[in-house]
Amino acid sequence: MGNKFYNNRDHRLNNSSDLFGTYFKANAILKVLDNLGKCIEVNNMIALYGAWGSGKTSTINYIYDNVTTLEPVIFQAWKYEKDLNLALSLFELISDKIKNDLISSGRNPLIDGLAEKTKIIAGTMFSFAKNTLLNSEINVLGIKLAIGKAGQEAIKEMEELKLDSEKSYFDSVEEFNNSFNELIDKYFETTGKRLLIFVDDLDRCEPDKVIDLLATIKHFFTNTKNAVYFCAIDKTAVSESIKLRYSNVIEAEEYLEKIFDITFNMPDSYDLQPVINDFFNRIGVDYTKVRNLDGFLEHIEFTNPRKIKKVFNKYIMLLELAEIYNSSDNEKLKFLELKRTDEMFIIVFIYFIILFEFHRTIYSKLSRFRDKFVSILNNLDETFSIETTKGSYEKAQYLEQQSGNIYYPSLSGDITKHIITDEKVQIELINFIILFMPTDVQIDLPNLDIDSTYQLNEVLFSFYNSLKKSDQKILTSFIEFILDTTITKGRYEGYSVSISQIIHVLQLLC
Repeated sequence: MGNKFYNNRDHRLNNSSDLFGTYFKANAILKVLDNLGKCIEVNNMIALYGAWGSGKTSTINYIYDNVTTLEPVIFQAWKYEKDLNLALSLFELISDKIKNDLISSGRNPLIDGLAEKTKIIAGTMFSFAKNTLLNSEINVLGIKLAIGKAGQEAIKEMEELKLDSEKSYFDSVEEFNNSFNELIDKYFETTGKRLLIFVDDLDRCEPDKVIDLLATIKHFFTNTKNAVYFCAIDKTAVSESIKLRYSNVIEAEEYLEKIFDITFNMPDSYDLQPVINDFFNRIGVDYTKVRNLDGFLEHIEFTNPRKIKKVFNKYIMLLELAEIYNSSDNEKLKFLELKRTDEMFIIVFIYFIILFEFHRTIYSKLSRFRDKFVSILNNLDETFSIETTKGSYEKAQYLEQQSGNIYYPSLSGDITKHIITDEKVQIELINFIILFMPTDVQIDLPNLDIDSTYQLNEVLFSFYNSLKKSDQKILTSFIEFILDTTITKGRYEGYSVSISQIIHVLQLLC
């Protein structure tokens, strides 16, 4: 059972397991790091931009496993987020890496004393002298540094070692730079390798802490050619935090450009066909006979690799549960197995899983269809009427006609075949549209008093344009895709999708 599911945790990337083109990106970055040493000597702040779930950690893990000319170490920022000073935690990781590597090899026993001395200087510098150590935070050159327990421990260590705790901030910076650079240089002299310090999981941390850490690395850690910092960044989240902190005084793009010397970007769009083919293989469907799931996900702009795998896993789980229920003579989920090869059903079901997982407020409104039906009609202009081939209905009349039998509309091939001539089919389509209508703006329902395919296409095209007024793109893009593929392009025949069954399963099992 488990081997059908996707691993949505960080995993080791390789060419055969890569379903989103991440391997090619990771390998290209690896070649830069391994072969362009002179470039990264003087440009040692590197950013890998990408949204949450876009594969940044998998890329880092691949480089970590395969880099040959640099010695890698990973700082997983979220593990240290509760520390009052992330920068001090990062320094301690670097210091411990250097000390442990060299002492364990027996190559430089003197490194232990230097590492401890530098660590204490770092604690002193980041705390900015003894008389400010007990403050909650200080601001230095626009960088907010948290104090507290670490600062109090620094007091004790300074007193024990009789270090000058009253020296100026600038003296502390110079002393730290000298000691830190000496520590890094000794590592390089002894091992022949520069350090490659990955800073990962920043998008799990509070945005303010991310900004403070990046600024501190830039100001205090990069004055050496023997250490390279490679930071995985959710650019949008950090940009929003920069805007909040600095208002409009500093442009987010400009700020990040000053921090990072070299930048890479995870793909904004992906070739979804490999993962779609893999998904259909996992659920036992011949992927050569299905055509539109990748186009659907692209149309609704749902292309994040981690989110796609999460949704596919949910669908696979429900199929597995359906088999279990069916084997125990419980047929509540039998329709899932019967619809296994119906791509239109799969598309609609996956869409509802997306709403359930990532747009719960919208999903909740859809699940209360009666309330939404009444609300949509009431919001229409008083003079609006619903037009069909057999006549027109004022909205109050239509509401009265439907009120005794408001149920989740179905979607079937009959809509495509009889949309021009059959009023029952037209009303079914209107109710289907009402279910997915956006609620942030008023949009008129399409007029279905038509007598030709050409006229129908004109009506639908005008309706699609009116949907653009809404910001609820997850709804409007779905309506457009379904109507365009089933009615305008006629790509599906013989399908039948029951919305009520889908919602029942999600509420029962998820």
